Amino acid sequence: MKHGAQFYLIRLEPPPSHCGAYHNRASNYRWEIRGNEANHNIEISFLQEGSLNKLQDGRESHYPQGSIITLTRCRRYFLHSTDPVFHEFHFTFLASHKPEQLSTAAAANWEPNDREAILADHLSDFLECRRIGKIIKSMIGIAGSDHICRELKLQTALYRCLAIMTRSSVLQAQREMEQEQRKTDDVTLSAICYIREHLSEPLSLSTVAKAINVNYHTLRSSFRKSMNMTLTDHINNEKIRAVEKLITAEHLTLAQAGAAVGIRDPDYLSRLFHKCTGMTAREYRRIYTARWEKSMNAPK
Repeated sequence: MKHGAQFYLIRLEPPPSHCGAYHNRASNYRWEIRGNEANHNIEISFLQEGSLNKLQDGRESHYPQGSIITLTRCRRYFLHSTDPVFHEFHFTFLASHKPEQLSTAAAANWEPNDREAILADHLSDFLECRRIGKIIKSMIGIAGSDHICRELKLQTALYRCLAIMTRSSVLQAQREMEQEQRKTDDVTLSAICYIREHLSEPLSLSTVAKAINVNYHTLRSSFRKSMNMTLTDHINNEKIRAVEKLITAEHLTLAQAGAAVGIRDPDYLSRLFHKCTGMTAREYRRIYTARWEKSMNAPK
């Protein structure tokens, strides 16, 4: 199943320690992390060959070949691959603090600085993943050498990798935010169009959600986010706007106008009209008539 990325804030002060790099090639790959809140180890892997599935908190995620994934040890999860051969290159480091999970919005609006890194739990941009994969492979070579500056070289490669991953993770968060906004706008527009076309019918959040085939909670959240008001308030405003036209331009009574928009309780309609316009229907009609007569008698 495809899910949006999860994002982690990694603090770099004091600097990460115990950096290492390895590669793993296996068949029938299965791995369980039991989870330990005090374990701040982080593993970043490049899936060279084969895909990987992760099961955590009842949610299963699939990472295709060529992906970069970030794994933490502080929570329990299961990993397995159904491919005949699974081959990954990865490096690990010990963060000075527990990784802090961020919302997509917080990751998208993160301000760059030298003290923090943002890591998505997976990256799928082909070119960036290949670039990070090359760095990880070079780190494996450094880790296996007896070079006098081995630790310094590993730290340098680590920071270079974290910089690339941070930029890619923030961009991914921004793309996900844009996609979510487009989805929210589409849901809201569908609801507005349906309400406009069915204004004479009894309308509610549940009936509109069912009609446009979206979840009740999704519609409520999307509409409030896009319009800064509830769907119920929008329905009431639209109905009263139609009533205003009917009692002035069409000269209908308030009861007749209410029936035309699906409101047949005159007392409720009167209260709703006053709530939306700040005046009674009689006051509204009188002001409208006075303005119309003034415009007709104005010198041309």
